[in-house]
Amino acid sequence: MIAAVRLLQVEDSECDAALVVRALQIAGRAVQQRRVETEQEMRAALAECEWDLIIADYRLTRFDAPAALAVLQSTGKDIPFIVVSGGLEEESAVRIMRAGAQDYLLKDDLVRLAPSVERELREAAGRREQRRAVKALRQSEGRYRLLAENSGDVIWTLDAASNHFTYVSPSVERLLGYRPEEMLRLTMSDVLQPEVSSRVMAVLHERGGGKSGRHTRTRIDSVAMRRANGEPIDTDMVITAHDARSPGQILGVSRDVTERTVLEAQLRHSQKMEAMGQLAGGVAHDFNNLLQAIQGFARLAYDEVPPSTVARAHLEEVLRAAERARSLIGKLLTFSRRERLQRAPQDLDALIINTAAMLRRVMGERHEIVLNCDKSPKPVQVDPGQIEQALVNLCVNAKDAMPSGGTIRIATSFIRYDEEFCTRQAWARAGAFAVLSVSDTGTGMSHEVRNHLFEPFFTTKQRGRGTGLGLAIVYGIVTQHDGFFRVQSAPGKGTTIDMHFPLAREAVKLPGPKMKTARLPGRGGSESILLAEDDESVRAFAGQVLRNAGYTVFTATDGAEAMAMFEANKECISLAVLDVIMPKMSGKAVAEKIRTVSPDARVLFCTGYDFRLLEEGFVPTHGMEVIRKPFTHVQLLRLVRSMIDASSSG
Repeated sequence: MIAAVRLLQVEDSECDAALVVRALQIAGRAVQQRRVETEQEMRAALAECEWDLIIADYRLTRFDAPAALAVLQSTGKDIPFIVVSGGLEEESAVRIMRAGAQDYLLKDDLVRLAPSVERELREAAGRREQRRAVKALRQSEGRYRLLAENSGDVIWTLDAASNHFTYVSPSVERLLGYRPEEMLRLTMSDVLQPEVSSRVMAVLHERGGGKSGRHTRTRIDSVAMRRANGEPIDTDMVITAHDARSPGQILGVSRDVTERTVLEAQLRHSQKMEAMGQLAGGVAHDFNNLLQAIQGFARLAYDEVPPSTVARAHLEEVLRAAERARSLIGKLLTFSRRERLQRAPQDLDALIINTAAMLRRVMGERHEIVLNCDKSPKPVQVDPGQIEQALVNLCVNAKDAMPSGGTIRIATSFIRYDEEFCTRQAWARAGAFAVLSVSDTGTGMSHEVRNHLFEPFFTTKQRGRGTGLGLAIVYGIVTQHDGFFRVQSAPGKGTTIDMHFPLAREAVKLPGPKMKTARLPGRGGSESILLAEDDESVRAFAGQVLRNAGYTVFTATDGAEAMAMFEANKECISLAVLDVIMPKMSGKAVAEKIRTVSPDARVLFCTGYDFRLLEEGFVPTHGMEVIRKPFTHVQLLRLVRSMIDASSSG
């Protein structure tokens, strides 16, 4: 059970004080509160009770936050001090933060209060624990050893010059499998995994050199250490350099976070299943049975048809398409399976290209995916499944930012940052990187939203839609690969998220699909037909069938192109064959516009699923028909001919 927080409020409005208490109670915190309005009342309260937290209004009638902070600092007490104000200029906010306040918030944004309070209480507790440990060390070596030996965490000291351990608590045997005396013969590099060694050693070098002043404290998350048997183990580190008391000595604490890592893996798997649900939405439950029938009967027919015939070539294409479908289902099953993190050399371009078809199925036809990979080599050492997961999450997030449809651009590039650039850009890190970018043309984000973008459970979606974990998982995946982000966004201008991954020495090329074309025979009428279909293979098949049947065919790849083509050729077009769901303009919208230009125009809709028609709010009327995918060339020709004949007789 969480203990009640002892809150001292510097506030002259009883109503505003009650709102603050209520915000903490809603978040699950019991509150013991006292309100003061003057310096005298505050000094008395500080003397009479030990407070966990101070929340102060910036301006009071007889007092203000800067004066209250000065009173607190004069007592020498370490109590988190948070400013909550109805309105605060940026200059005043910066000044109070520099003076020592932990945070400031606006009264109309109290949703941030509870997370801020929890963070500051944790950090204050951490500071108190650190001070107690240091005090025990200075007072008595015996008392320090008693504390260290009874801690579940590993406490260690390190010589900054040699990086050798000078003390390690006995709990290291449980964590790493070494006895404390064995650890004294090792350096920090000896117990770090290679992928994190440079990052940790850079922090140790900085702290050991005393560059950050006395009692500097740094937290390093997700430090992969190496046990005595060679197995990796996930830890968090807290490093403190004691410049004055023990120059050249570094005190650290290592904590086993294996359980947390397991929970994070479960979260990633849950998010993966959410993406799988969207993938599976347009696939019938008996898809594998249908695929088996297609592949099996096509093979029987293939074996009975003589070689070097057109029919044989057609059957070869059917078998190739069925094989690609089988491969796709295999990828989906692999994608949804729980797996351990497995890094391997990969070519980023090949990895992303190989995933593009699956991403297009996730996005649907309203959202166009544009892929742009430059020609520079981009070898990276990554877990391909995790990179796919990050890319899917970003694309789904981009899709949600464009409810009416739009364009998602996926790009890869090579970039190198020098030290001078990194001093000006806090988000950057020096070195050479492969960059994977996801851009959308959606609503964009405000500065406030960007500040919370990767926080777990933060979401701008409606209640009940989304878990708020998608981008948090992306953040974990990228940082676990020693990468970092650059986020560019503004309201109404879309969003671009760049994921940077360190380059590796080699890459494994992923095979691309082999494409082959074939011709279809046919015969029939001589009228002109408009064919609008965004899927290249379906468009090619239907167009070939109609042309071979004698028709003149005008083809379009999206709704807008279809409408323009109809307007340019309306006098000669006898029938419009439209896919229901297309980029830029749906088949329903195209049909409505065609009917405004030519009220008696005949329209044949193509769709794979009846529910899409219902989602479009469409009911076929006179002069309109629907053909379900997949259809045969006989079905298509028969329906086209009957509709044109009905128009001629009608």
